[in-house]
Amino acid sequence: MRRAALAPLALLGSLFACSAPRHVESGVGRGRAAEGSRVWSVQAGHFEPPSDDPRSISLDSLRLGVEHRFRDSFALLGELDLASFDGAPEVDGGVSDAAGFGLDGLLRWYAIDGEAWGAFVDFGLGLLATDEAFPSGGTRLNGTRHIGVGAAFDIPGPLALTFSVRQQHVSNGRGLVDDNPSWEGLGAMIGLQMDAGRAERMESPRRDLPPIVAWPWSLRVEGRAGEIGGTAASGALLAADARVAGPLHVQLRAGLDDLAGESLREMGGALYARRYRGLFGVGYDRQELDVFSDDETTIFGEWYANDLMTVAGSLGYEARKLQEDRVALSLLFKAYPLDWLSVGSGIVGRETREDFGQESFGVPLSIELALPTPAGVSVSVFAEDGLDDDSSLVGLRLVLGGSGRGAACLRDRDRAMGPLRLRP
Repeated sequence: MRRAALAPLALLGSLFACSAPRHVESGVGRGRAAEGSRVWSVQAGHFEPPSDDPRSISLDSLRLGVEHRFRDSFALLGELDLASFDGAPEVDGGVSDAAGFGLDGLLRWYAIDGEAWGAFVDFGLGLLATDEAFPSGGTRLNGTRHIGVGAAFDIPGPLALTFSVRQQHVSNGRGLVDDNPSWEGLGAMIGLQMDAGRAERMESPRRDLPPIVAWPWSLRVEGRAGEIGGTAASGALLAADARVAGPLHVQLRAGLDDLAGESLREMGGALYARRYRGLFGVGYDRQELDVFSDDETTIFGEWYANDLMTVAGSLGYEARKLQEDRVALSLLFKAYPLDWLSVGSGIVGRETREDFGQESFGVPLSIELALPTPAGVSVSVFAEDGLDDDSSLVGLRLVLGGSGRGAACLRDRDRAMGPLRLRP
């Protein structure tokens, strides 16, 4: 009886079992951002709004932080922000001055991870509480978004000097008052890092990448619902991938969504090459809605950083009928903390060439959970916000793999099939 009661749990575990990645000590991990590091930091910076913002509100920021490097070249940051906004009184009598403190969480990727210096990209979200409603007409509690690039240079002892450029957005998220006034600023920061155990960790081994077996073909079907461009939508997408010759693969895709009674039709394809550490290719995507249409050409790539993280980037040009053309770019990070779970975020921007600026960027969010299924089939539920031209969608994803046995976990499935999206 007891064994019978445990049988369903054993079956569930077998369906989700993803063989643990084997990490071979292949040399010395000489990078600065060695796994296991805990780094303390202090930064000071000054931010200015875009030149076309008539309010001219500046920000002075002092940040105290702790950084945990959970994988080689990747770190999670927690920061306490002491902020002071300064600006001239507004025409309607609104207040432009405010002071307060914030708490932020960020993900940092050391894209260049040398022995004595490193270059990084970071992004994150947080909360900011101020003594006055900020901006004028807003609230005393706001959400914040951060996007930045920078570099760190080792100096004698356990210290490193950091320089960074960061874009910050402040708004209340349209939920606390009728209006949603916001503030955008671009600033430069200088700071110090302290890692007391850096010397020992620089002699520790790096993790090897788990084995990846690309499928000769795969078929993906999605059903989805939510909002696209602020309009209620529901529909489906079909994508098929196949190996052409050697490392070359091709993807064909088609989608159909209903937007308030109008049909949004999508069709496209991609040609890409697979390598051990990822893939790189060019894609084309066409969308049609009533009399409007757009044709987007995209260069994209994926890099399998380690057993936990995948980095994806794209640069596209969108030619639009009856509207101005737009440029699109993205830098996305997907983490696989559990066999059946993936979470993603990053930086996306889509805007006309003339209007492209710091306010064009956003931080998308995604989550996917695998469901227990028989071998050879992958079924999952997903939710995405801020991807695919500012859409917010939830849906069901079905993937069939050409290996005949499917994938044991979401990470292996994603790295065995073709790219999930061709548009930022």
